[in-house]
Amino acid sequence: MVKTEQGYLLWETLIALFITALVSLICIASTQALTTSVQKNHTETLLTSDLLYYQYLAKSVNQSHRFIFQPVGGYDVYRLNTRVHSRRLGEKTRFQPGSLGITELQFTNQGTITRPGSIRVTDVDQVRILMFQLGSGRFYFAPL
Repeated sequence: MVKTEQGYLLWETLIALFITALVSLICIASTQALTTSVQKNHTETLLTSDLLYYQYLAKSVNQSHRFIFQPVGGYDVYRLNTRVHSRRLGEKTRFQPGSLGITELQFTNQGTITRPGSIRVTDVDQVRILMFQLGSGRFYFAPL
C-alpha cells in the first residue's frame, strides 16, 4: 500500500509564519527610518527652493520680496504689501530668531539680502541654522 502525503505539518507551518513575521518586522522598521529621514530633509528642501525662487523673481520683476517666518509651522512671502505665497510645514517645524534677532528676510530687487543674520530651524528632532550673508543673496544651512 502506497501512502501519499497531503498538506503540511504544524511545525512546518509555524516556521513559515515565523519567517514571514521576521521579514515583515525588518521591512516596517526600515520604512519608518526612511520616512523620518525624508521628513527631516523635506523642510530644508522646500525652504531652499522657495528662497531661490523668490530671490530670482525679485531680480526678474525688479521688486523686493520679503519672507516673514512664523514661530511655529511656516512662513509667508510678500511682494510690496501683498502676500503672494504661504507655506505651512507642520507643527514640528519651528523658526526662532538667531543672530541679530531677525524674524524676516528681504530680497532686494537686485537679489541681495537687506540684513545679515541667521534663523534657527527646528524640525523633527533636528536643529539647523539658516545663515544669511550681508550684501549677497547667498544663504546656507548649517547643522547645530
